[in-house]
Amino acid sequence: MATFVPFVDSHAAGREHLIKTEQGGFQLEQQQHQQQWQVSVPENERVMSVKEWLITFLIMMVPVVNLVMYFVWAFGSEGNLNRKNWAKANLLIMGVCIGLYLCVFFFVLILAFIGASVEQ
Repeated sequence: MATFVPFVDSHAAGREHLIKTEQGGFQLEQQQHQQQWQVSVPENERVMSVKEWLITFLIMMVPVVNLVMYFVWAFGSEGNLNRKNWAKANLLIMGVCIGLYLCVFFFVLILAFIGASVEQ
């Protein structure tokens, strides 16, 4: 049976111990201690894998389903935060594009009415 006698070296990477062997001698044993940080990330905050993004983009290719899923992912209570923020950003961009489209459409429509009234 071995008995541990601590030997502290503040400059060493690991810890070294003198072990008393059964024969009465001592032998030096070095133990490497690595400090590992284990951070528990909630399920909805973890990084999405490539597979999950591919599935997301495949769903976005299906008409009508994609609009429903944008709202489900953006405003649902559960789900990955990466996908949630991505869906909110896409809805915002779509809203801005639709707004610009409507502004241009009505501007052209007004110009057409003005042009038609000038000809008469």
